[in-house]
Amino acid sequence: MSEDRIQIQFIPSSQVPADVQRQAEHASGNVIRHDERIYLKRGEQFLAFEDSPLGEEMIRWLNGDLLNSDRIQTKEQAWQKLLYGTDDAAVRFLKTEGFRQLSDRCVTVFVPCQNYADRSGLRLFAEIAPIDPSDQIVFLADGGVALIMERRVHTEEEIAEFVSAMIETMESEAGQQWNAGIGGFFPELAEMYRSFREAKKALETGLRFRRSDHVFEFRKMALERMMETIPNDTVSTLKREFMNPRVRKLMTDDMKETIETFFDQDLNLSLASRQLFIHRNTLIYRLEKIKKETGLDLRRFHDAVVFRVLMNLPDEKTGELQ
Repeated sequence: MSEDRIQIQFIPSSQVPADVQRQAEHASGNVIRHDERIYLKRGEQFLAFEDSPLGEEMIRWLNGDLLNSDRIQTKEQAWQKLLYGTDDAAVRFLKTEGFRQLSDRCVTVFVPCQNYADRSGLRLFAEIAPIDPSDQIVFLADGGVALIMERRVHTEEEIAEFVSAMIETMESEAGQQWNAGIGGFFPELAEMYRSFREAKKALETGLRFRRSDHVFEFRKMALERMMETIPNDTVSTLKREFMNPRVRKLMTDDMKETIETFFDQDLNLSLASRQLFIHRNTLIYRLEKIKKETGLDLRRFHDAVVFRVLMNLPDEKTGELQ
């Protein structure tokens, strides 16, 4: 095996060998060696890779006292601690390293769409991601990456644009697909765990409701977060009432694109028709077909909001409507 490559697997606790489970229950640490493999326990799952010098390096890289050591020796270790909770020692360390205690910062979490054994993607990420000395990269134990950025250096719009560019670069240069969640800005170092949680929540919610997107901003997902609170029985009722088989048949890819473009152009018929390269009357005809089947006129703000919610309610919340 190449010295730059190591096969990593993410395995649920229920699927690891019984001996590994028993050792994990009684081991003082979270590293278990079994049958020439190393298992690194992380919550309810394990990372598994070969027991070799490269495996040892991976242990140091993923686990290497970043979360468990009381003594903070590196900036990455300090940021690791702050992402998972408040830590006065980590704050003091970062202040000595020149990081300002009071300065709005946000966390972006990047997660690969699949497990990549080749670490060249992470090396590329580390090379191109920091665009200012105040930026900080933190490699996460689950294979993801956190990027911490300051508002005084980057505006919210610039961060969103940069994250999108990062996703495109990783795909074009490394052949890897990633998704990203962007948390909100918080003024104190000790509050970075809040932005970290928001970024992860944005990813979780975004991948559920906007599967065609790759970048999700927590503060711009209020509607999707509210939709998550709708009870299953209410979802079922709404789906039966509005998304009957006739409507589902009507929702071709062209129709979905028409509706999304119409919404993106703020219900402006002229702008939407130009964006779609269709005649304005063609757009009106398609919207009339939706109105006929659902009773919702998407040219009216109220009806457009209702339909947008209905479109984004995931079918998996109801068994019979999948």
